[in-house]
Amino acid sequence: MTSVAIVSDTHFGDPLCCMCPKINGNYVFDYGYFHRFQEALGDEGVDYLVLSGDVFDFSVASQKDAYDAGKSFFTGLVIHPKTSEEKLLVKKGIIYLPGNHDYSFWSWVEHQMNIINNMTAGNPLGDYRYAVPCVLDLRKRQSRYELYLAGVTRNPDGKRPYGVFFLETLTRKKIPFIVAYPNLYLVTDSGTTLVTHGQYIEDYWALISDYGPLILKDDFPAKKPFTMKELVGVNVPANELASTAIGQAGCLTDFIREFQRKMKDGKIEKLKEYIKNLQGEVLDPALKYRPCDLREPLTDLALWFAKKRLLKAVEEYRRTRGNTKLLASAKAQERFIRFFDACLMEIRQLNILPEYADTPIPKPDWVIYGHTHVPLGMDQKPDTIPQYGTELLFYNTGGWLYTDQTRRQIEGAVVFSFAQGRFGSVRI
Repeated sequence: MTSVAIVSDTHFGDPLCCMCPKINGNYVFDYGYFHRFQEALGDEGVDYLVLSGDVFDFSVASQKDAYDAGKSFFTGLVIHPKTSEEKLLVKKGIIYLPGNHDYSFWSWVEHQMNIINNMTAGNPLGDYRYAVPCVLDLRKRQSRYELYLAGVTRNPDGKRPYGVFFLETLTRKKIPFIVAYPNLYLVTDSGTTLVTHGQYIEDYWALISDYGPLILKDDFPAKKPFTMKELVGVNVPANELASTAIGQAGCLTDFIREFQRKMKDGKIEKLKEYIKNLQGEVLDPALKYRPCDLREPLTDLALWFAKKRLLKAVEEYRRTRGNTKLLASAKAQERFIRFFDACLMEIRQLNILPEYADTPIPKPDWVIYGHTHVPLGMDQKPDTIPQYGTELLFYNTGGWLYTDQTRRQIEGAVVFSFAQGRFGSVRI
């Protein structure tokens, strides 16, 4: 029977990545943590490895550094790190679902497929798809294909389901990569599991879909309920900025990285200092009021409220990672419901296709996601959202980062598995 493993949030490039931390300025591969990951896959490995986002971290490291940090992990899927013998830990393919910190991989795949390949062949350029779901159908009475990428042309030679991606150099072209975004629907005889990174439940990553309709009203180009293409597409500007642009800002990247760390640790003294500088050095000179002008106290009051709101927003951001109660938040639930409604529309569109006409994909009843770095395995009570009751159960892949610079403890990661018709999980 086909076997699957699911993991996320390794954050290669982040200095605190436990599998490849940055020590004295150099990334050092930690075989110990890789070996624990290897043990979770089992002696024979798996057929499919699902990487559900934030595998690389381009928001805090240059693309070169993140790539260099992650190479040893991917090489280890093909070549044993200790014996140098070839042994494939993944036999059929790696299903890559980029998250918010490695969203650029999805942009690059879209660019390769719709722009570069067509330009090279002299063909008209294609439009970006924004969202391409992957279906892994492991039912006994499965659909036409075990693995399916919606709307993507299959490889005619039959040796691999789809064409060769540039990512396959990471595994010496021994393991095919299948890149989808943002969802995988893992369909088994017990139901459908939605596998996704989960960033769209956090305020920043859904910023434009949250506030665009409130500000622009009927002028907002996408109407609720959003399709997955619309939900992903409208949030691209903010996602691209924080996913990659900050990590490629040269000397500014290190400063931002350190500043982010302080914010997450609740050390906001510098933020207060910078806000004071903003008001004193920029805003006050720009807003020169005459004596006794009533606009001056009103402006000061507005700036005070803005400062208070900003500090609160920073506090909320700090709580997202490691927040065990995130799904209990009414706002996070609202965002997930919007996202899940888009998933249901996506499934309905899939079920119209000939591939699923006789074997439709059921509505998901489980969700395996990451992003929050709060591990929640199959041996624990799953989270739920009240609107869906016990019908929709949430599990979390956790994170592979050390909790602090001492590198004594990691946040806790979970490797999920599906084998012999059953789900399981291993806590790292």
